[in-house]
Amino acid sequence: PSIGIFFFLPYILKSGILDVVKRCALPESSDIDSTGACLSMLLLKLIGNKRLSHIGAYDQEPGFGSFAGLNVLPKQTYMNTYSCRCSETQLMELQKDIISLLQKSYPAFYKSDFINLDFHSIPHYGEKSQMEKVWCGARGKSMKGANTIVAQDSQSNMLIYTKADILRREESNEIKKFVNYWKTIKGDVNETLVFDCKLTTYNILDELSDDHVKFITLRKRNATILKDTVLIPKKEWKKIYLNIPKRKHKRISVHEKTVKLRGCKNTFRQIIIKDHGRLNPTFIVTNNEKLPLKDVLKVYAKRWRVENKLAEMISFFNLNAPFITAYDSHSF
Repeated sequence: PSIGIFFFLPYILKSGILDVVKRCALPESSDIDSTGACLSMLLLKLIGNKRLSHIGAYDQEPGFGSFAGLNVLPKQTYMNTYSCRCSETQLMELQKDIISLLQKSYPAFYKSDFINLDFHSIPHYGEKSQMEKVWCGARGKSMKGANTIVAQDSQSNMLIYTKADILRREESNEIKKFVNYWKTIKGDVNETLVFDCKLTTYNILDELSDDHVKFITLRKRNATILKDTVLIPKKEWKKIYLNIPKRKHKRISVHEKTVKLRGCKNTFRQIIIKDHGRLNPTFIVTNNEKLPLKDVLKVYAKRWRVENKLAEMISFFNLNAPFITAYDSHSF
C-alpha cells in the first residue's frame, strides 16, 4: 500500500521545492531535518490521512520512512507540535519562495488576467478552543474555527496565496496584505482581483483604486438602492446573453452607471443585474474601466471556481483537518 506515494517523488524533486524548504530554515531536531519533517507531513496528506496524530498507525509501514529520507516516520508528539515551532513569518516566507519558484518553472499556470480571492473557515472541535467564532458554510452555522483567505489564478485554478488564523477585526485588511505579497513576487499587480463583498470594506476599495489595483466585487444591497433600481425606466435596461455552460439563466437584463460609494472619493462602475433567477437584483462594482460589460459579468460568474478548487483540495488533502490539535493553525 505504500508504493503509490513514490510516484509523487519525481514531481517533488523536479519542482525544486525541497531546496526552498532547506533555505527557509524551518525547525529541525538532531535526528530529523526540516526536509524530513515536511515530507512526513506531506506523506500523510498524500495517502489521505486526516490528522498527524494518526501517524503512529503507520510506524511499521515499510517504505514510509524512506519517502521522507528517514528510517521511520517521526513520533506523534513531534509531528503534532511541529507547527507550533514555526513562526508565521517563516511560513509566509516559505509560501512566497515556493510560488516564486513555481512561477518561473511553470509560467503557463500563472498567466491569468484575473485572481479570485475568498475566505474559507476550518472548524475547530476542541472543548476549550480559544478561537473566534466564524461562519462555517459547510455546517450552516457559526462555530469556533480558523478563518483563512485563499487567492487563485482564475485561468489555471492554481492557488497562489493562503493565510490562516485571521481575526474578524483584521478581515477587511487581508486583501491589502495579499497585494503587498503579490508585489514582492511580481513587482506589480496587473491582474484584476475578483472577490465577494464580504471580503473587505468600501474604504479599502478606495485605497485599492488609489494604488491602481483593479478589482471586481459585489455591492451590498440595501433598501435605498433596491428602491432606486425599481425606478429605473425599462428602456434603460439592456438585454445580454451569457453563454456560460451549465448556467440556467443565460438571458439577463443589465443597467450600468457610475457611482460613488459611501466614504469613497473615487467613482466606480456599477452594473445592476436582474432576470437572472434571483429574487433581488445583483450589484457588481468595478474600477476596471477597460473591461467590456459582458466580460465583467463572465469573470464574476466564474468566481465559483475558487470554491470548487477548495472543495477539491479539502477532499484530497483533508485541508479541513488542521495539521495540529493546538490553537495554532498556520499549517493550512
